[in-house]
Amino acid sequence: MARHSAWQDKVARSEVPADLAESLQEAGRTGITAWAPPMVAVTSGREAVGHAITAAVRGEDIRVAANAATRRLKDVLAATERR
Repeated sequence: MARHSAWQDKVARSEVPADLAESLQEAGRTGITAWAPPMVAVTSGREAVGHAITAAVRGEDIRVAANAATRRLKDVLAATERR
């Protein structure tokens, strides 16, 4: 996604294929920029998810890593979010 004003720049717009530009503009109008549901402990949440990504890059068992990341993320949410 890009700011609406970026699409007003003809030079910038000329660098992007028309169909992609259309898709990105629609995403900008209808999408949300958050990578995940909003949370208070963003850094802790990213770290929890990052462990699973790192495990995948290292060729480790992604299912085990994802399950562990899910548990960590749930713990972070339980400790920091209002109920």
